[in-house]
Amino acid sequence: MLNEAASAVLKTQPRRKTVYSLRSNIALAAVAIALTLAIIAPLIMLFETAFFDENQNFVGLENFYNYFASPALLSSIFNSVWVACAATVITVFLASIYAFALTNVNIKGKGFFKLVAFLPILAPSLLPSLALVYLFGKQGVFKPLLGDIQIYGPIGILISYCFWLFPAILMLMMVSFRSVDQRLIEVSLSLGKNIWKTHYHVTLPAIRYGLISASLVAFIYVLTDFGIPKVIGGSFNMMALDVYKQIIGQQNMSMGAVISILLLLPAVFVFIFDRIQSKRHARFQAFQAKPYVSASNKKLEVVLGLFCGLVSGAILLIIFTAVLASFIPISSTSVPSRLNL
Repeated sequence: MLNEAASAVLKTQPRRKTVYSLRSNIALAAVAIALTLAIIAPLIMLFETAFFDENQNFVGLENFYNYFASPALLSSIFNSVWVACAATVITVFLASIYAFALTNVNIKGKGFFKLVAFLPILAPSLLPSLALVYLFGKQGVFKPLLGDIQIYGPIGILISYCFWLFPAILMLMMVSFRSVDQRLIEVSLSLGKNIWKTHYHVTLPAIRYGLISASLVAFIYVLTDFGIPKVIGGSFNMMALDVYKQIIGQQNMSMGAVISILLLLPAVFVFIFDRIQSKRHARFQAFQAKPYVSASNKKLEVVLGLFCGLVSGAILLIIFTAVLASFIPISSTSVPSRLNL
């Protein structure tokens, strides 16, 4: 009923047609052509390399067959997919709780928690990997805490991706939680629904598009990133790392192009899917929602405050370690007792 009413209201609203001047049209056309060429030209070269051999002879899908026939390279697909799925689930889960605490709950220290959470957005993907090496590497500060567990491999990769993706996913989820309408929550509670059923039937549908978008963004980021597995991956192979090994290490341009195309396809599918979802969600964006703020609940505020404190502490630990490492002499094999500028 709500969807039908929203559609009816939006259809009755007149749409203003934007009129551009001739100069603006020419400028837009020139920029569009330049961007199109900048995107299409590399793709043409990529497909040409993938479907041709070193002698520029057309070989069709032979290069793709050779890739899937290699057990080592094929395992990279499995590793990349499960790491991307795991990092997506963990990051979206943590960012959703963090965003709910910052947006809909009156916890203390919101400004500080928000500032710390957005610090990693300024950092490259290599930063958390390097920090984890100094913390939990073979001669790391906290290596004894891990025992026989090695940080090199999927564990270090997952932690690094969660740190790197957290601010981007947090921004998406904060926008989603701001779209939760206080009035719908109040109506649901007044009809006798408890808080859990209310969040399931009201809050979850309101943030559904944000959850989907955040999950897609995280999945593609992990699938195509090269820096983190290169630094802390050890012998754990991933597809983005295989591109580097094939092109730089073995000078096998054809196989590198094949892997690049395989990495490109999920991004294209995700883009199309996101566009379809955004069109379905657009009809509700014209309504001004009254942001939901939960009723005063000391236990909830304390629990979420502690959660945000733990996440913020982990972020600050990684950033502080990376900054401290920049003052350590290269010849040193452990953290020195003095700092050199």
